[in-house]
Amino acid sequence: MTGFANTYARDWFVDEADFRQLCGDAQSLALSESAQEFAAEMVIRAKTHGLNAFLSHKQLVYLCKLADCDPPARISDNSNHKRRGG
Repeated sequence: MTGFANTYARDWFVDEADFRQLCGDAQSLALSESAQEFAAEMVIRAKTHGLNAFLSHKQLVYLCKLADCDPPARISDNSNHKRRGG
């Protein structure tokens, strides 16, 4: 689906803690070095940018695979919180 090409964590998570937890779980459970590096980068993004972190659908699916969980559904209407603070 091309509609998922450019998304952010806020498109998938309401609570930043849930996003951080997913990234941390993925990092803890990743087996290969490349998977660990990817998850570590996502942990840094989560800490640095919170829900404003870029997170493609493909990245989300991979994080969930590493963390052994199902991907969350996309938040259908996030127009109210896309422009917060701006």
